Amino acid sequence: MAGFKAVIRTDLFQYFILFLLIIISISLFTQVGSINPENLNLFAAGPINILAFAFYGFILIVIGADLWQRVYAGKSIKIVQKSLIYAGIITTIFLTIIIFMGLFIQSRFPEIVPETALAVGFTQLLPNYLLGVGLVILFAAIMSSLDTFLFILSTSFSKDFLSKFERISLNKFATNTRLFSVILGGLGIILALFLTSIVSVISAIAGVYFALFPAMIFSFRYTLKSKAVILSIVGGFLSSILGFVLIGITVEAALISLPAAFVLLGFGQLVFRNK
Repeated sequence: MAGFKAVIRTDLFQYFILFLLIIISISLFTQVGSINPENLNLFAAGPINILAFAFYGFILIVIGADLWQRVYAGKSIKIVQKSLIYAGIITTIFLTIIIFMGLFIQSRFPEIVPETALAVGFTQLLPNYLLGVGLVILFAAIMSSLDTFLFILSTSFSKDFLSKFERISLNKFATNTRLFSVILGGLGIILALFLTSIVSVISAIAGVYFALFPAMIFSFRYTLKSKAVILSIVGGFLSSILGFVLIGITVEAALISLPAAFVLLGFGQLVFRNK
């Protein structure tokens, strides 16, 4: 509700939170023991899942709206370049630690639901005097990420949708953004009540990102026709939905949208005349 500066400040606060999370995780490691050897097989997920998630990670970097928002906010190209390098190093360290935390907890509690691994590990393994702090840190980090995506969606609706119908002032733009923040936040809560599997949510989002990728990557070099772009994105998105219906909400089904979006983009470029 306070705008982009508030998002940046909460993101900065999130990094301090994650550092505290790493310190607390040391307490978890000392109490859990070891990781089951079968969980250390890097290729157990299968080649399709590995390829899909690796490509999904690459696509997230290329077309992530939150990343581009920070790129445009950078003071210079050099600062942006250094920030991307440092962020890549820090993120790799953080994600590696979080993965091992999940594996250690799964070894201790093999029957738990994977999506709740961190919460279960904190509640079961942390001493009482750290339990409250650990849970607050965990959910504070989650909320900081959520407000970033909520702000991006709200500004997109205000600028890219409403501004197409009328010219609005900066004050009106800010008001619309706040209004959409409330609406989208409420819709997100309702959606979370029905979609309880994080893996399924990520798979569904992957289908959207795969559909966006062809138009995004080719726009860096070529002038694309707007109708071709719309056909590519909509067609790719619908193909992923069809895959979810026929196969289920999986990464394999989401991956269907990628070749469909590529083919439809090329078809649209050939068929449509106007730009």
